[in-house]
Amino acid sequence: MAKTIKMTLNQINQLTPKASLEHFETDKKGLSRQQRIARLQTYGENTIQKRQQRSLLRASWQSVQDPFIGVLAVLMIISWLSRDIDGAIVMLIMIVVSSSIRFVQERKSEQASIALQAMLAKTSRLVIEGQPTEVAAQSLVPGDIVQLQTGDLVNADLKILASHDLQINQSSLTGESKPVSKRITAQATDVTNVADMASLLLMGSTVVNGQATALVIATGQATCFSAIVTTEPKSRPNQFDAGLKHISWLLIRMMLVLVPFVFVINGVTKGDWQQSFFFAIAVAVGLTPEMLPMIVNSNLAKGSVVLSQQQVIVKQLKAIQNLGAMSVLCTDKTGTLTEDHIKLMYYADILGERDVQVLRLAYLNAKGQSGWQNLLDEAIIHYYEQDQPNDDFPYQKLGEIPFNFERRRLTVWLKNHAGNQLVTKGAFEEVLATCSQVRLADQIDPLTEVQKQNLVAVHDRLAQQGMRMLAVAYQDDLAETASIDHVGNQGLIFAGFLGFLDPPKQSAISAIQQLQAHQVAVKILTGDSALTTQQVAQKVGIQNLAVTTGEMLETLTDAQVSELLTEQALFAKLAPLQKARLIRLLQAQGEVVGFMGDGINDTTALKQADVGISVDNAADLTKDASDVILLEKDLNVLEHGVLEGRRVFINMYKYIRITLASNLGNVLSVLVASICLPFLPMLSLQILVQNLLYDVAQLWLPWDRVAEDQLRQPTQWATKGLLKSAFILGPLSSMVDILTFTILWFGFGLQTSAQQGAFQASWFVVGLLTQMLVVYVLRTPASPFKDRANWRVYLGSLISLLIGGILVLTPLRQAVDFQAIPTQFGWIAVVLVTAYLLVTNVVKNLTR
Repeated sequence: MAKTIKMTLNQINQLTPKASLEHFETDKKGLSRQQRIARLQTYGENTIQKRQQRSLLRASWQSVQDPFIGVLAVLMIISWLSRDIDGAIVMLIMIVVSSSIRFVQERKSEQASIALQAMLAKTSRLVIEGQPTEVAAQSLVPGDIVQLQTGDLVNADLKILASHDLQINQSSLTGESKPVSKRITAQATDVTNVADMASLLLMGSTVVNGQATALVIATGQATCFSAIVTTEPKSRPNQFDAGLKHISWLLIRMMLVLVPFVFVINGVTKGDWQQSFFFAIAVAVGLTPEMLPMIVNSNLAKGSVVLSQQQVIVKQLKAIQNLGAMSVLCTDKTGTLTEDHIKLMYYADILGERDVQVLRLAYLNAKGQSGWQNLLDEAIIHYYEQDQPNDDFPYQKLGEIPFNFERRRLTVWLKNHAGNQLVTKGAFEEVLATCSQVRLADQIDPLTEVQKQNLVAVHDRLAQQGMRMLAVAYQDDLAETASIDHVGNQGLIFAGFLGFLDPPKQSAISAIQQLQAHQVAVKILTGDSALTTQQVAQKVGIQNLAVTTGEMLETLTDAQVSELLTEQALFAKLAPLQKARLIRLLQAQGEVVGFMGDGINDTTALKQADVGISVDNAADLTKDASDVILLEKDLNVLEHGVLEGRRVFINMYKYIRITLASNLGNVLSVLVASICLPFLPMLSLQILVQNLLYDVAQLWLPWDRVAEDQLRQPTQWATKGLLKSAFILGPLSSMVDILTFTILWFGFGLQTSAQQGAFQASWFVVGLLTQMLVVYVLRTPASPFKDRANWRVYLGSLISLLIGGILVLTPLRQAVDFQAIPTQFGWIAVVLVTAYLLVTNVVKNLTR
């Protein structure tokens, strides 16, 4: 069996049944039981890798793997070893609260994403030692002989040995909505798409008509199905991860530069190196937004709850932000933009005008057959019985010629009290070849060459609308002694046309309009035909109908494809890896890419995209590969997800922007105070308490309102904007602090070490007020009185201010080494803070 791996699927496709059996060292009687056991040991079970849930220990460890948590943990250990127990306890509280929230949210998300991947049927029908035998699907091995019939799931990659009227649904693998015929055939060697190889059946496809005997050529991880579903996840960090990591290390580098400087200056000027060491550690904590992981996860968790109420399930919390950052949505067509359900859309006479008699003839043909009714027959019957609910079917069948792929039409011969009628329905060319007359209304005329040309023109015009076309012909009152094989193949009357379509979802039209209005470009990446793709795109509102096929893509370089992506929105007849390639090239252009699909063939693209989206009727494996699942068939909920993602990001960005500016301002103030004052401007414990009160107040930011004009475009990280904001707003806040120092020193005479407790309490009050209140100025580009915050944000600030006031104004101040602040300083603090807020409101938009 080692030689089989040297042969490509295209070469196997071209083998005759006899050569195929010889190549896989088997025969029509199948393998012996001993051979099957030996091959099972060689090739392994016919199973696909499944996703496993992380252990509690691993999940706990990963929940603390954040650079800020790491910095805080190091500082906590240093404080503990240096016997600064109070500071170490405060830092431990920060670590526990932040990592616990992250652990709980990620654990819930992970548990929701683990789903059963029951894509293989439980059993398969084999021929073993010449006897039909039912075996477990996971025990299939190359060389087994499988028997298939209508309704069966294909459990391995197979080579057809014999078949009859075999039709396969490959939509979950290829995205092509129409069933395809499969049979033994000699095929040219230039067929590159394995799904187009006529004598090969792929694992994951379904038999919708006919029977077959087939040879197993690949199982488990060696199948094409496995290559799709086990593709490695995203080839790069997504936009959210990359942005957050960049900001995190920017702040850490700033801390590593400034903290040693603070330590040295205080050691030199104060002479107390131990106290200066603790103070430098407190400054490091003040510079470290240790609550950032908690703020991020709180925002994402809140967004997840909101979206779940709108029937959007978020499996990966970070996907919420990626929804907001999404600038391009790539979507499959079948089942995503369309209903994934064939409907009869048109029934017309020879001129292309609607004719109910054509519909009735088609109904008699579909209803009268005794074999399996395909999707087109079901669509005809469903439409007619809804349109004519009281019409019964009092017919006796005189004869039938079933559909096959050589004849490509179905003929039934029926009789009732009014006489008998033979009706044929099938491919246009084959039906037309049986006709010698045409009918228009009640008039029947001979079929001339001119009329044939006219019929071809009508057929092509209707087909150009993206419909799958069939033709209908008939003959009345035949002698009951006639041979159906004879009369069913000649001398018929051409009646008209039937048009079928997989129509677009109504919600897709408005959803695409809304996404485009919010500056999200929409591109269709599908395995379906170019013509059908163009028709659907036109109906859902995509203007540029130029289309590129997968075959064309194979001849182009990445640079050429990237240029196409900037111009075109439609890509058809794509293989799964081609979809992933297009997404990767869009990402290389700086786009944040979402992909929406529902088939197994979409899993590669879903994993490559920044955010993978599946819909309500997606396959289990597709849902497992997705970050977001839309439970409602209404695709407008996707727009709600995009807007909620933007709200989540904006509220997170508020915290980072305000905190970065505030922390930089505090450090600058500390540097000035360290140089000028004979004592520390604030003790390490006091800085930690102030920082903790500020962070607790910001926990309510996820519920803050976001102005509509901020939701109009994708939200992405802007590191330069953050730095610009910090270097303008930070020094502005330092100016208020320095002015406070000056007033306390000269105005109130707080100049000695004995008075440092009053000095520190006074600066604590000003610092807490400015940090808490500037949030309301910087949270919106508009006036804080015009664009008001959510009441929860006000409540959070009020609680923190009350706690801060208790620590300063009551005897509890002794616990943090505060002294009573000067009586008149309260009014001065109000004036200073008010002036600071007014100036900040004027300059804030210069920082965006």
